[in-house]
Amino acid sequence: MSECRSISECLDGINSYLFRYKPEYQKEYNDKGMTDDKLHLGCMAQELEENPLTESAVVENEEGIKTVDTRQVAMIDLALITDINNRLKRLEEKLGV
Repeated sequence: MSECRSISECLDGINSYLFRYKPEYQKEYNDKGMTDDKLHLGCMAQELEENPLTESAVVENEEGIKTVDTRQVAMIDLALITDINNRLKRLEEKLGV
């Protein structure tokens, strides 16, 4: 990944997806309360692990299944919101708002 000028620029390659858990995954993990057949919004663990800012949010279990640690994503989100807020403040100062 090339050098970024801001956190938001570094996260440009991260996409969000609407998805449902695969039936075989539901069958295996539903009794543990980990899945359901509802529509979910999220990001792909494989994309997150390719990005130096988000790779720490990917966890792989003993079976090789990759999941996203939402606590880590929440911290990344907070950093992104802070970055956007600071950029907005600088723009407002330039505009005299």
